[in-house]
Amino acid sequence: TRENDDGLYDEFAKNKKLSDMNKRMEIIKKANPNLVVSIHMNSFNDKSANGAVTYAKIDDEASKTCANLIQQSILAENCNAKYKLSKDGDYFMLNCSYYTSVLIECGFISNASEEQMLNSEKYKDKFTTAIANGIVLYFGNVSRA
Repeated sequence: TRENDDGLYDEFAKNKKLSDMNKRMEIIKKANPNLVVSIHMNSFNDKSANGAVTYAKIDDEASKTCANLIQQSILAENCNAKYKLSKDGDYFMLNCSYYTSVLIECGFISNASEEQMLNSEKYKDKFTTAIANGIVLYFGNVSRA
């Protein structure tokens, strides 16, 4: 939905986060996608928090399958995966549409060593390759009725 750090919110919105999220929802619905992949960087008060996690929409088997394949690809590429399998997530970006959706937290920018990795072009290439591999595996597993 965006290619830089600029928010998608309306300039005069009272709640810029809500405005941004609603704009993303509009873009998703207009695109009519086969898959929604929402990619984020995490941050937490505990500076030791670390690890990449992929989240699936609760009670959505397609989302769970895709999220697990992406998480396993992240693990296979040695991209600091926190878990072997995805986690259920109750997030706006997963629930804002009926499309199969996954949310990926690439790591914690609040963790100095992980932030350094996340800023490395080599690591970003490896991580995006892992995401792409998981997506390719997912579409290879999708039933072609």
